[in-house]
Parts: sequence; C-alpha cells; structure tokens
Amino acid sequence: MTPMDIAMRQGGVVTRAQALDAGYSERMIDRRVACGEWENILHGVYRLLPALDERDFLRSALAALPSAVVSHGSASRLLRLGIPVDSSPTVTVESSRTHDFPGVVVRRTSRTSTQDVAAVAGLRSTTPVRTVIDLAAVVDQERWEESVDRLVLDGRVTLERLAKTALRVCGRGRAGSAIVNAYLDRRGRRVQRSDLERRAIRLLESRGIS
Repeated sequence: MTPMDIAMRQGGVVTRAQALDAGYSERMIDRRVACGEWENILHGVYRLLPALDERDFLRSALAALPSAVVSHGSASRLLRLGIPVDSSPTVTVESSRTHDFPGVVVRRTSRTSTQDVAAVAGLRSTTPVRTVIDLAAVVDQERWEESVDRLVLDGRVTLERLAKTALRVCGRGRAGSAIVNAYLDRRGRRVQRSDLERRAIRLLESRGIS
C-alpha cells in the first residue's frame, strides 16, 4: 500500500511512520515536503489530499492524534442523535496537554474509558450516552433536556446508563455536570425503573402531571 493509498483512507493524511513502513525513505519524504507535494500540517503528519467534508477532517485527526475519538457535535451528527449543535469537526483526546489539528477542534479529557467509545461507520466515536453528557456543556439547557427526553423515549439512551456514566464522568469543575445532575434529580435516579415506567413518567410530565 502506497502513502497515497493510506491517505485516501485517512481523510487525506499520512504519518511519517506510515510512509516509512510503506517503503519510502526519509529523503523521499523530505523531498516531497520540500517541493510542496506533501503539506506538513503537524510534526510527522502530511496532507496529500484536501479534506472535502467533516468526515475527512475527522479521519485525518483520528489518524494523527493519539487516542482521539469523534465527540460533541461531530459525534451527535455521526450517531444521528438529532441534538442540534452548530460546531466545527470535533474530537477529544485523553491527555493532560493541549493538542492541535488544522480544521478540527481538539478537546481533552482525563475522564474516558473504553466504555465511552464505539466504532461508528469506521470511526472511533463517543457512545450516545457519553455524547449526551459532553453536549450538556455546549448546548442550551432547555434544548439539551428536550433532546435527552426524546432519546430516552426512543430507547437510544436509558436513565440507568446516563446515571451510571454521569457518576463516573461528571464532577466539580467539569462543564455541564450541574445540568446533567439536575436533569437526573428531576427525572429520578431510581435506575431500576423499567423502560415502560419511564415512558409513562414522561407522558405524565408532558401533560403537567407529576
């Protein structure tokens, strides 16, 4: 597989290590960068093809950044959660230091695990419930709560999973934590409720009965 083949699968980028593994020498790589054939966008990361859409930018960032996952508004769109977020392509990395990537918002966290990551359309993404919690920090509270209610009714997110993930992820100083916890308090943290009970509760509340 050539560097171009690799770049076509990674949103237009290839890393130096990948090019070397593909049989290119250090000199061959440097010559292509020097003549402008390859654009050096990060240390050891080169753009061979332009990014045409959000997914190209996301593929590029996932290929270049360690432990990066699609998150926030990008994850909402990828997962089709229907939570309206007007945002640039966004990924999150588990890191204590800041990362940058051209054309992509790179957020960092120290609170993630394999439980929060799923493969979606060939991309590493935060799960629906983790995406919902992350979006509490960037979406209007009323709109966020309406969206979560709908996702619970549709069975895309459960209160049990939301409560368990919030217990692990939310905390003092984390943006959006107060909104998530307030929502759970209002809806009740009795996670043993069945889906049918939860649907009945939403229906009563929508009619002003609580």
